[in-house]
Amino acid sequence: MWLINTSSMRLEYFGGYEPPFAILSHTWGEDEVTAQMYSNPEVKSRKGYKKIDYLCHQARKDGLQYAWIDTVCIDKSSSAELTESINSMYRWYGDSIVCYVYMEDVPPECPPLTGNGALENDPQLLPWIDSFKRSRWFTRGWTLQELIAPRELRFFGESWNFLGVREGLLLRLICQITNIDAAVVRGLRSPSDMSIATRMSWAANRQTTRLEDEAYCLLGIFEVNMPLVYGEGRKAFRRLQEEIIRSHWDHSIFAWDFEKADSLLAPSVSAFAKSSNITGTAGEGLSDAYELTNRGLRISLPILETHREGTLGILNCQSQGALVALRLTATSQSSIGEAVYCVSKPARISPYRIRFVDSGDVLSAQTRSIVILYASANVQGPTGPSSRLWVRYYNKAHAPSLVPTDVVPEERWRRHHRGVQQTGQDQTGRPTAVYEYVPRPDLNAGAVIIRDVLCGKKMVAVFAFNPHNFLLTPLLEVHENLDKSQSVLACERAKQLFVSCLQDRIWSADRFMPAAISIKLDRDRQVDFALQKESVLNDMDLVLTITLRYNTLGMLKALLLSLHLRLILPRLSKWDWLSTLWNVFFGLLGKLGLCPLDWSYRTIQDPNVLTHGMRYSTLETEPQD
Repeated sequence: MWLINTSSMRLEYFGGYEPPFAILSHTWGEDEVTAQMYSNPEVKSRKGYKKIDYLCHQARKDGLQYAWIDTVCIDKSSSAELTESINSMYRWYGDSIVCYVYMEDVPPECPPLTGNGALENDPQLLPWIDSFKRSRWFTRGWTLQELIAPRELRFFGESWNFLGVREGLLLRLICQITNIDAAVVRGLRSPSDMSIATRMSWAANRQTTRLEDEAYCLLGIFEVNMPLVYGEGRKAFRRLQEEIIRSHWDHSIFAWDFEKADSLLAPSVSAFAKSSNITGTAGEGLSDAYELTNRGLRISLPILETHREGTLGILNCQSQGALVALRLTATSQSSIGEAVYCVSKPARISPYRIRFVDSGDVLSAQTRSIVILYASANVQGPTGPSSRLWVRYYNKAHAPSLVPTDVVPEERWRRHHRGVQQTGQDQTGRPTAVYEYVPRPDLNAGAVIIRDVLCGKKMVAVFAFNPHNFLLTPLLEVHENLDKSQSVLACERAKQLFVSCLQDRIWSADRFMPAAISIKLDRDRQVDFALQKESVLNDMDLVLTITLRYNTLGMLKALLLSLHLRLILPRLSKWDWLSTLWNVFFGLLGKLGLCPLDWSYRTIQDPNVLTHGMRYSTLETEPQD
């Protein structure tokens, strides 16, 4: 460390055992004296030499033999010395006996701003108070640590006129200007007691000449060290955040908001401008450890699913009693046992990446280990571009008696005719008809109308869901014997019911329950409707499965019906009298309850309705019927 001998005005080097010294805090201006030119006698004519003279004169007056100023005590031509000095600067200011603050833009006529806070309204002091508030010293990035670190701070104006110390009116003015807690300004409280977000907010409105210095000037405040790489630009602030994450367990480093960014790490310190009230969660211990990987941040967070806000990851920090949450969007990069998210700002709601939730809403949340990607650019979520709903039919007994008759609303449906093979079958297996509902970006409701050709019963499956978040329990209702116009009304009622049940309610990710309803057709058969999330074409969509189930006797009856339709009737068709006799006999069996009875059911129904399993991998799209 280089120090100026206040008597000889020469530089002297000390290698770790520094004598008592005074230190100067100032802002760089024109015609400064640098380390290379300090030994030249002509430097005394430079404007910047005046502050050096003021510093040494005041230090001698205070009984200090040595003084330090960054202009001449740091050789900026040496990258090694510059790196060491910047990484040590906060400690140097803290080790100094006294720090003099030189405000060369505060007029020499300004009187000492001492006394109590009532003097703030003194008409005679108002112009000088305004001049003090507008000083450039409060706008520079490097002067932040020079305000906080020293044990004693004295303020001087342009002609080295004394302005005051960190007490009374001056202390109140400093707190108003900087938005820093008075205990921290006076040195009664360590900056490490404050959250990372709060400390970042202190520097949010300050500027530095070099872009990289917005990170380097904060090293001491966060008690981290890192090499200096001038020319790296914004990467410096990202490296600073990474170093902070490695040595701190404070979630508030992620509690920033900036309308132009939705990444995990803040693009600049200005993103923390509104984070001054972010504090640690009261009554909680240390957060679970988290780490940075080449993909992003691996962390354990309580995950909440909300109707209005989407997926929220609750951070271990709060603001005025409300917990801070990150808006998250699940991505298609998730693997088994590890969900991968990115930070998001949905356009349909206010474009901010953090939200605030009540502590009571977290009780139903499940803590999960997740990975949050560094950036959301070019990341496709698991719901794909359309977040669709699919309808499939599954006739367990291979009796194709369920017939789809209509869908509501027609403009949102597409039917896929081929390309879906039965599980375990070769390419000659029968394809399955799959209906695809393409939703709007907001709340959706639709209906599928089916009829059982044996008993003639008509069923209408009405659903409502939020395409932005399938982790919310969808709504499913099944009505009997409704016509199409009544089905449209049922869809509107389903929308209203969905909103009334789920508006502003928060659900945890593990509380997704598939909506399931069963309708009894007769004593042997029932139809199950299940609406659940499944992976379709590598996207996470909703699937409405309609399954026809039989009891044991019903399966025997269905087998007899299948033999009747597919084997016996075709072979007896050559003899009308024999076919008629068999139909009479078959009708008697139906009267006795030994087989289904339907005289009009004489042909094999569309095999597209029949399936015993399905694959989505070769799905092809065809025009609507």
